[in-house]
Amino acid sequence: MKYYKLLINLFGGSRFTFRKAEVTDVAQIKRLDDIVFPFENYTTDKIFDIVENSDDSYVALNGVIVIGYILVMDIDYQYDVQWNIYEQFAHDIKVELPYLRTIISFAVDPEFRSLGVGRELLKKVLSDNEPTILQVRQSNSNAIKLYESVGFKKYAVLDKYYRIDNGYEDGYLMYHKI
Repeated sequence: MKYYKLLINLFGGSRFTFRKAEVTDVAQIKRLDDIVFPFENYTTDKIFDIVENSDDSYVALNGVIVIGYILVMDIDYQYDVQWNIYEQFAHDIKVELPYLRTIISFAVDPEFRSLGVGRELLKKVLSDNEPTILQVRQSNSNAIKLYESVGFKKYAVLDKYYRIDNGYEDGYLMYHKI
C-alpha cells in the first residue's frame, strides 16, 4: 500500500474511478461496511434497497474493486426520537420537511485512506448543491475534519446517538448547504 501512495505522489493524480453505485456493487459495499463498521453495519437487503432507490450514492473503484462508497437517501425524520432537533434545523436553514437528504453511510477501505478517495466521494454527492446532512460520532475527529474541509458545519449534538461496546456515544448532526 505504501508503494501505491508513493506512485500517486510521484506521478500525481488519482488512479481511481468514481461512479454511481449500482446493485451489482452491493456485495462489495457490504464487505467494506462490515470491515469499517463492525458493530453497526447494514444488512445486504438494506444496502440493496438504498442503492436501488438512490440516484445520489457513489462508489470508488480500484480496478473493479470497491474501495469506498457513499450512500445517500432522503430520510423522513418525523418519527426520530430527536425529531425536535431536525425540525429546528429545517427551520433554521429553510428546508422543507419531513424529508432531509442524508448521507447514511460513508466508508473508505483503511488501506486507501489519505489518498483523496473520501473527499472525491463527498464532492460527487455535493456537486448538485442540495442541502445535505449527516451524523458522525463525536470521537471521529478525522471524519469531522474531512467533512468540515468540504463545507459541512456542526449543527447540534445528538445525545447517545451511537451504540458502543459499553453503552452509547454522542454524535454531531452536520449539514452542508450552498
